[in-house]
Amino acid sequence: MMHISEFARQSGIRAQTLRRYHAQGLLVPEVDPHSGYRWYSSRQLHTARVIQSLRGAGCNVALIRAMLHPSDVPDLLGQLEAHALTLRSQATHQQALAITIEGFLQRGKDTTLPDIHEFWNSLWLTPADAHIRVAFVGLKGGVGRTTNAIYTATLLQALGRNVAVVDVSGHGDGALTWARQASQRDKPLPFPVYTLRQYPDIAEDVDVIFDSTPRGEDFTAAALLADHLVLCVDAGGMVQHTLQLELSLLQRLGVGCSGSAFGVLLTGAADPLTPLELPEELTAQEVWEWREEWAQLQQLVAELLQDLSARSLPVLGVIPHREVHMAAGFTCPQYLHDHHRVLGRFLGVDHLMPPHRSPSTWSP
Repeated sequence: MMHISEFARQSGIRAQTLRRYHAQGLLVPEVDPHSGYRWYSSRQLHTARVIQSLRGAGCNVALIRAMLHPSDVPDLLGQLEAHALTLRSQATHQQALAITIEGFLQRGKDTTLPDIHEFWNSLWLTPADAHIRVAFVGLKGGVGRTTNAIYTATLLQALGRNVAVVDVSGHGDGALTWARQASQRDKPLPFPVYTLRQYPDIAEDVDVIFDSTPRGEDFTAAALLADHLVLCVDAGGMVQHTLQLELSLLQRLGVGCSGSAFGVLLTGAADPLTPLELPEELTAQEVWEWREEWAQLQQLVAELLQDLSARSLPVLGVIPHREVHMAAGFTCPQYLHDHHRVLGRFLGVDHLMPPHRSPSTWSP
């Protein structure tokens, strides 16, 4: 057995910290009832170093205690997953800041001080009437981040605004792939698509749409760089666990989940306010199956809306799957009615109409 001073020397942990671990129930020594001295065993050296490592990784006392004495394994795994997301997000935050600083340095080397201030303010301190920076995020795959980013950029461009899309990841089936496929099909997008590293060069001049991925680091970069945040949620899937992770991550990042700059967009579901559109030439059995599936989707949407309301989360609306959406994949979208209706007010453009298109041409 070792006295606290000897244990502190061998473990490299200060005696004051060891007393705190004792009080927190993380590392409990034997206490002499007469003298009050703390005595530690050599086996506790490893535990002490594990605690120090976990503290260094940002784990709080409750999480460390749960890891040392697990009782609810699924809950513990959920906590660890959330913390791992936070760590990856913090690293990405630093990367995003580094990219911004690089842009600041490149543009500031030959610039007078007032112009540097103007550049810095335009990049981070966005006034209310400045250009839009909106990010479509979500930690679940297949929720329509890229589709809605491309549609929103097309809508803003049709309203006469200068637009660019930033593919945060720069790889995979994101906006860059969409742009490349559209050009190969001779239906190019009417706006450029950039990588995240190019963002400091375009942020001053245009509305920027950030296309994220399910990766925590991409989610974080987009959330931190945007001033409007759209959380894409698949209303037809099991979303409770993912939604909790998303909200936890946003909270840790200091990004508010309320107010006019945040909203939940329901995708991949039946809009409860939209009549069922049945294809032609269906049999009676097929019509019945369609109506049953529609009713089930509407029930899922209703339940999700109730859950979001209980969490006091603002819901922008529902953009359902439509054949016209599917047909526009990897081309320049034409049907913009849903996005103007659901996102127009959120982006402050609901009062605008494209000069070359009437609302009737936006309908199926």
